[in-house]
Amino acid sequence: MNDKIPCNIIHDLLPLYVDGLTTEETNGYIKEHLEKCSDCQKEYSVYKKELATLESITSNTEKKEVAYLKKINLYQKASLILGAIISFLLGACIPILKVGVPVILSGGIQEYQLARLRVAWSVGLMKMAISGLIVCAVYIIVMLMIKSVIKRKKINFNEKDAKC
Repeated sequence: MNDKIPCNIIHDLLPLYVDGLTTEETNGYIKEHLEKCSDCQKEYSVYKKELATLESITSNTEKKEVAYLKKINLYQKASLILGAIISFLLGACIPILKVGVPVILSGGIQEYQLARLRVAWSVGLMKMAISGLIVCAVYIIVMLMIKSVIKRKKINFNEKDAKC
């Protein structure tokens, strides 16, 4: 046992010392005591082992949580891109439907319709691309609006928790 500080006080201070929460002056007294007291050295080594075990468990848990959040983020981005592609393709089909529905209703392609398609096929392709882009842009805007509303609600929810 050390003459300056009794072991029971050192035992009370060891958890704080291991966590690095004691002052330099207190650290000096504890180090001096640990150099002379084998019982407190054993207690100190137990605390160090527990801290190392706890840090490794916490580190592994945090790594798993980060990996999971990265997967969610990747899934959200993939969903946004897939939705944009699908909306573009559906939007590109609008001009085809505009031409195709009258053809189906009339029972076949009339000669004048074929002549129009031969002359204005590039205009039709441009209309398809433009309508696809418009639908895609609307989809992306709606998704971004939904995302911002969700973020705002999370922020408001967290602010309410902080006030409680």
